Amino acid sequence: MENNWIITAKIHISEADFKLWLASSAKFTTHAELFNCDSDDPFVNILLGGSIKATYGSIAKFFANELSEMILSFDRESLLLYYNNISSTLNFAFEINRYNGFNTAVYNTALLLSITSFKNNDKADFCLISSKEFANICYAIEITKNGIKIIKINSQNAVIPHKYSLIYDMLHKENTLQNYMQKDLYNLFYNFITKRLKTDLEDIILFSSPEHPAVITPDAKYKTDGRHVITDKGEIVPNASPATFTSLGVGYGADNGKVFYGSMEIENADSATFFVLNYGYAKDKSYAYYNGEPICKLSCNFRVFKQGDGYATDNINVYYKGIFLENSNPMAFRLTGDNNFPEAEYLAADNIYTYINGESIEYIDNETVISIGKNFFKDKNNVYYLTTPLDMINPDEARVLNEYYIADKTKAYFCDSKGVVLLENVNTIGLQVRSRLAVDNTHVFFKGSIIEGLDGAKVDIHSDNFSGYLNDGSLVYYYTNKVDADPVTFKALDFGYGSDGKSLFFKGKIVKQGNFQSVISLFDSSITDTSNTFSDDDVIELGNSYKRIKNKIYYSSILLENADADTFKIIYVNTPKGDIATFYAKDKNNVYYKERLIQQADISSFAILLHPDYDTIVDYTPKTAVDSKYAYYKGSIIPDINPATVYPFTIHRAWQAETNIIYKGKVIKNIDLYNFHRIEGDIYTDNKRVYYKILPIENINPSKVVILSNNYIKDDNALCYLEEDWEGYLTANSFMPHINSFDILSENSAFSFDRYKIYFKGQEISDIDLNSINMIGDNYLQDKDNIYCGNIKLENADTAYFMLLGDGYASDGKNTYYQAKQLNTKNMLHVLGSGYATDGTNFWLYGSTLSNPYEHQYITDILGQGFM
Repeated sequence: MENNWIITAKIHISEADFKLWLASSAKFTTHAELFNCDSDDPFVNILLGGSIKATYGSIAKFFANELSEMILSFDRESLLLYYNNISSTLNFAFEINRYNGFNTAVYNTALLLSITSFKNNDKADFCLISSKEFANICYAIEITKNGIKIIKINSQNAVIPHKYSLIYDMLHKENTLQNYMQKDLYNLFYNFITKRLKTDLEDIILFSSPEHPAVITPDAKYKTDGRHVITDKGEIVPNASPATFTSLGVGYGADNGKVFYGSMEIENADSATFFVLNYGYAKDKSYAYYNGEPICKLSCNFRVFKQGDGYATDNINVYYKGIFLENSNPMAFRLTGDNNFPEAEYLAADNIYTYINGESIEYIDNETVISIGKNFFKDKNNVYYLTTPLDMINPDEARVLNEYYIADKTKAYFCDSKGVVLLENVNTIGLQVRSRLAVDNTHVFFKGSIIEGLDGAKVDIHSDNFSGYLNDGSLVYYYTNKVDADPVTFKALDFGYGSDGKSLFFKGKIVKQGNFQSVISLFDSSITDTSNTFSDDDVIELGNSYKRIKNKIYYSSILLENADADTFKIIYVNTPKGDIATFYAKDKNNVYYKERLIQQADISSFAILLHPDYDTIVDYTPKTAVDSKYAYYKGSIIPDINPATVYPFTIHRAWQAETNIIYKGKVIKNIDLYNFHRIEGDIYTDNKRVYYKILPIENINPSKVVILSNNYIKDDNALCYLEEDWEGYLTANSFMPHINSFDILSENSAFSFDRYKIYFKGQEISDIDLNSINMIGDNYLQDKDNIYCGNIKLENADTAYFMLLGDGYASDGKNTYYQAKQLNTKNMLHVLGSGYATDGTNFWLYGSTLSNPYEHQYITDILGQGFM
């Protein structure tokens, strides 16, 4: 039996104020769907014919000042917003399913409060909270521009909204409410209600009933009917009290010294030392568990592999989802996969087998199998999509083009969860891809199949406003559907729209006919030359963010003032797998690195160095160069190096110049090159010092070095944390913990600890309260007073309202951070993924401000999502 209840409100708010809220809240509702926009608004009727179905976040910015009616859908619940132009009121209603809707109740109440914050009149409005029948009103919220007041009418419902007023007052007084008008406001309310307001638990229990069970744990795995603790499957947890029951995470809970998984009590589990890991695993002082069942006694050595979704080891056995893998060797066990994609699959291997999802795969070579891209792998014999052999691809020539396409010199495949498709008659030289599309100089492919009739040489799939339209000057397609449009005059607009001046198309279908030249002008945009006007024919993309506009050269949107457009060209390097464009360029007078002029460079002798071990699949664009006078890295001079003596060193990406070694532009001196040799993996020694690749490691005795893992080495007295970041820069931090009690945190190997201290990447975290540490993800820790990112304390961070936004970004409502760096944001930050974020005004990539964000393909793709 479903138990629903309804919140309704009529808000007196001017149309201008409502539109202001709608414009500011475009990203607040990005995960909702907008549909049934039938309206008398002339704009909606004339432009769209009165009806549209599309993702709200994608078009909200465009319609923010035009749309007057909408219905938003959250899973199985609905939210209605209707602005009445005659009465200047906003009708607001949402229906909540009590079994699934606690989170949505918090979210929608936050949404209602955000709307009321834009009121600029003194009229009192009322929000009514009722059961399914409107007549059964349980609460009324009186709303004015100065605050809200709760009026309790009866106590039949389990929802206790009176604490919302405290949150609203808190935000209103701090004058930060507008900063939360995005989807992250939901996280603040959810965290505040379920974790901070402990007194609400008593009310939730008091007003709960078998007909109206209420959530009592933050992960919604446990509820109460007022007397019992109930799992999300409806099972009663025996001998557990809702007043004292706590969630341990991922289905585990504890009460009065007992530990539960779901409704099952875990016998002999020690609640004082019980620790939830990942993928259903947990451990205490005696046992390790999977889904509540003990699987081994060696809990002190038990750890879960960070990737692979279910692999764990106790250093004697390997387990997959709690099941012992026979004959597996934990000492040789490894995972390979593309960690750039959270949803990527992983293969595992030891010295006997290759595994996928715990099953051994005999035909994939366990010793040589590696990941070469999302869900693509290769061994010495073959290339695979997951475990499907791609027999036509040469492993030595394989190039992963994106998460769907892979090619060698002559063949290409499209691969996804539905299977693999060998592309027919494809020319892999210069094959371009965008998501599931591919283009060579003859054909256009979608999901590996040719779209008949389109000339690949004339189709552009990399335009900034690309949203699915393919135009070769003779035909127009929306992906695989032919569009009845004039290809000569057709213009692809933003957000799935297009027009040939006579008709307006949405996803390839005509939504209105008429004169749309003004609409094309509205959407049409490109870099503006302030001195002259120009057409698309004047813009020539040179590659790697370089472009020529008429007689001027730009890098991104930055004008290279000294560049000679007629002789300007990008510098390429030749590899066995083809020429690669670099970020170096030159004209008849100068050499450039991106937007910078390299004043000292000698044009005639300037050359980019390519290491013999360079791999076009896994390596970045070469950045080391020389001329007759200097050596360079990223266009900057490497000091004290004779360029005539530079030649490849034994370590990948490293160069030797006489007795010096160059790595990433840094010069390493005093290496005994005659005795320099590899110990294991990336660990080297010259008998005097230990090196991580080329970085010297202090305090580690080379004769006694022991390799603990990919990140840690030790000798008898000290340890060292090792790391190579995503750009290839090396870190080696030596430290001396209490060896007998030292351990590495299995959830995040960057953290380690002993009985006295906790360390981040080998550096002690000073002044942290060891008795109140809580790991909150993305390298963040919290104690009772402070927030830490790694070993750096975030000054003035508010622990009560601190929340993670994703991709290393975080906020406490007043301050916004990327890792330990505080960002200057104007609004609440919205994380786009892959390191990108925006506050609606500025864009960031891994915490660095982007001067021209629309030069980044990822951002333009994000803005055009949701139309396929």
